[in-house]
Amino acid sequence: MNIVPICFFFDHKIVIPAGVSISTLLESAKPDTFYEIYIFHPGDLVGHYAETITKLKAKYNNCNFTFLDMHDKFNNAHVLRGIPNVTYYRLLVPEVLPQYDKIIVSDVDIIFNVDLADLYNEIEFDGCYLAAVKNAIVKNSYVKSIGCDPLLYVNCGFFIYNSLQIRKDEIYKKFYELVGKKYFYLDQDIINIICKNKIKYIHPKYNLSQSFYQKYYQDIDWLKKLYSDIEIQEAFNALFSYDEGIIHYNGINPWENICWRHDLWWEKYRYSMYFDDKYYYRYYMMLQNPNINYMFKKLIKISLKKYIGNIKKKIFDWRQE
Repeated sequence: MNIVPICFFFDHKIVIPAGVSISTLLESAKPDTFYEIYIFHPGDLVGHYAETITKLKAKYNNCNFTFLDMHDKFNNAHVLRGIPNVTYYRLLVPEVLPQYDKIIVSDVDIIFNVDLADLYNEIEFDGCYLAAVKNAIVKNSYVKSIGCDPLLYVNCGFFIYNSLQIRKDEIYKKFYELVGKKYFYLDQDIINIICKNKIKYIHPKYNLSQSFYQKYYQDIDWLKKLYSDIEIQEAFNALFSYDEGIIHYNGINPWENICWRHDLWWEKYRYSMYFDDKYYYRYYMMLQNPNINYMFKKLIKISLKKYIGNIKKKIFDWRQE
């Protein structure tokens, strides 16, 4: 039996999307893979909300769930773009779960089309603190301003911690020291800054984002600076595969609006135990007959979020000068 530990971080507001994500993880597992799933939350995943997740065990016998209440940890941490402080919980993993030498960390805006046992068992850190996928698109000037290389900056929606080395070098303490800083990409920036030059790069198919999809058609030369030609083609093929790769919906979420591969997410939702025919019908009707007022409100919301984010970015840049 291959036991694979994996951590997720969310609150009650996205418990259904989280359930869909975890469903795909369990559905894609090989017969000899067992997932020890740890859920970090701010104290609200109890009762009905916890049962929404744990009822997956009635369908899948290849998992175990442990809920970890972080209470008021990082309540005063810097947040923006609607991202909750829960995102910082991933910085706690090596210290909170000392029984693991290595452990997988994942967002819940993800669809798993692949078993993770081989990746987990075969990863060689070579002294690095984590293994992750290079981010397909970055704001070059910003990434340079925080002391990182745009060609080496990683996305932290999915990665593997070398927890043993992090604890040995007390890297987690350095993480905590930067939590109060106003970084644009929050904990992701912190991880890239502290672990700079100590990151193992893995195949882009393990974190396929909209950015990769766009760059493939709009600026493939940039992708060639990050990955090999073979990796690029294999990753692109995985975008439309049902048994390969990890789809990461960073940015617009498919349960909120139309985005790339939203069809895949809704298909997974439709076949999950969380399917609600009325909810699905409302979404379907919105696609077929978009309500002008609804779409206008969505556009305003998205535009305001982007505008506020840009303003904060300019303020950050000004403070760095």
